[in-house]
Amino acid sequence: MAIKQGRKRGFLRGSVLRFESIPYASGERFAPPSPAVPFKSFFGAPSTTTHRQSLSITCPVDAPPSIIESDFHPKAKSGSDSTPTASTKPAAPVIVFIHGGRYEEGFADELWYQGVRFAEEGFVYVSLNYRYRLEGFLPLLDEDHPADVDASADPNTEPEYFRGAEDIVVALRWVRDNIAAFGGNPEQVTLMGQSAGGALTAWTLCNPRTEGLVHRAVILSPGFPREGWPSREHVARAVLGGPLTSEHLSSLSPEQLQRAYRRYARFYGSDCAVGPYPFRPSEMRDVPLLIGTLREEFTKMPFARAIDKRLSSKNPLVRQAAKALGRYAEWKLGARVRWASPRPVGMAIGDSAIKRWAVAIMEEKRDTSWAYEFHGSQSAWHCADLPLVFDALTVAPKTVKYFCGESAAERLQPLATEFHGIVSRFARGEDPEWPRYGSRRLVRRFDMDASAQGEVTREVAEDAYRQIREDYPELYPSR
Repeated sequence: MAIKQGRKRGFLRGSVLRFESIPYASGERFAPPSPAVPFKSFFGAPSTTTHRQSLSITCPVDAPPSIIESDFHPKAKSGSDSTPTASTKPAAPVIVFIHGGRYEEGFADELWYQGVRFAEEGFVYVSLNYRYRLEGFLPLLDEDHPADVDASADPNTEPEYFRGAEDIVVALRWVRDNIAAFGGNPEQVTLMGQSAGGALTAWTLCNPRTEGLVHRAVILSPGFPREGWPSREHVARAVLGGPLTSEHLSSLSPEQLQRAYRRYARFYGSDCAVGPYPFRPSEMRDVPLLIGTLREEFTKMPFARAIDKRLSSKNPLVRQAAKALGRYAEWKLGARVRWASPRPVGMAIGDSAIKRWAVAIMEEKRDTSWAYEFHGSQSAWHCADLPLVFDALTVAPKTVKYFCGESAAERLQPLATEFHGIVSRFARGEDPEWPRYGSRRLVRRFDMDASAQGEVTREVAEDAYRQIREDYPELYPSR
């Protein structure tokens, strides 16, 4: 198929087409993204080896209007350069997905992220990579900014520019300029992200340069760093062995940078070691927004599970030691532990790392947000929403079991059908069936236990996140 950069080969996967690892930008590791280098042919076999400035596309077989050569398409003759298809279908809505991974791992072609169900339903689905770790989120003293970015911010105080976030801006511009070739509508783009990707979705909406590139957004369990560079740049300098400049960092090999990042990240194990900072929800552009979290986000963390288990011990000395560790975690995380609640330390970690950001967005965007919350006894923790939103409970079954529990495909399929459908309709321009968050702070609750009985609950609760609002009235209380 022909795009502006040249030809790109796609592969038939079941009933959909996959185009993998398309570069949307190029450039040096610590430089602003440059336009992608044109190619005359790009016919490699599909691979999970991805370039950090690349994206992959899944679309219906009959969506691209200009397939120029095909072994299977009825309107394009194999071996011909001059027989493009002539699709008369209306342009399809587009979903662009940003993966999570604490700004340090993950890639766009993971099995859940391939968006097959969305493509089967007529969407053009895009999953994108971005630079992470130091390459994406270490502010530099000699940062080379794009021409349309304000370079006046001090990178060691409140940096407004991050290369990883800029990659997403460039990827969205690529989508605007190229997605029609795949049958997509550049005027109907929904940006969706989970965890770090959810936070980057919110950050992208704060950028005035993305006006017109994003029309709706879905934010799943967003997580930002709680602290920024004012308290961390000295550690970065120490592990990198020199000044925080592009000249110095470019002199280091990928292996040296990887070792330096591992050393650096050990200092911040209770937080995201890197990521965009500071986040200001008031600067987000008004677009229709679907946003929510899982009630038990991090109760499955080994550290939290160990403490919470000992808090219910019959031995008072064990309980006392566990509470001391819990108070240390409370201080370290800037969290509030509600000791009388079930799994108090695990709940506090999720509240501090995830829910505080989601609720801050809901509060700021009350009139344009539809809020939700998943809850359940064995599967409402971080990442358990991913196989639901992608309707992929039978994909990567071992991973599904880890996040969603035993027999997840049987127990949760009614809920996956429901939530995937909500996101699909939302991306087509339909509002969810429950009211906006609004002045009453309304939240749709999805009961993952009821789903095991074949039921999908319709409960809408008022001020369901009140505890989070009270515990975290400020995003950065020490600033």
